[in-house]
Amino acid sequence: MILALIIAQASPAAPAASPSPAAIVAPSPTPVPSATLSPAPVATPIAFTYVVDPPLPAAGPGIREVAVTQQTLHAGGPWALRVTTTPDVTGVAVDAYGVHFALFPVGPIGSGVFAAMGTVPDAPAQYLDRTYAITVVGTTADGRRATTSISVRLVR
Repeated sequence: MILALIIAQASPAAPAASPSPAAIVAPSPTPVPSATLSPAPVATPIAFTYVVDPPLPAAGPGIREVAVTQQTLHAGGPWALRVTTTPDVTGVAVDAYGVHFALFPVGPIGSGVFAAMGTVPDAPAQYLDRTYAITVVGTTADGRRATTSISVRLVR
């Protein structure tokens, strides 16, 4: 028995039979639908039709331009506002209709461009067909300020 075990270990194992080429079946290619590339949607630029260029101070921070989509705003309608300042202005806030809000910086730091957009709230009839002052305040990092106002009309 020990001799049979030694003989079994010493004799090389028979090589495993490799499958014949006919036995290998390659899967048939499945057609892949080609992706149709469509152009990316292009954002429609906002048309600012009411643009005010206030006078710049001789020194210090200044507001160069205030642009609004329209001078006549519609209750429940869209609005957009862009303010361009001197590069030292780090923040811009607006007081409009008793509401105070900050504009977002647009572009690289120091570009002096700030913007916001939204929807004019619905207003009761007694607030319509009136002209309102919108106050724009630009502030520098050290607290200096530049202020200007524009007028807009609110209608239905």
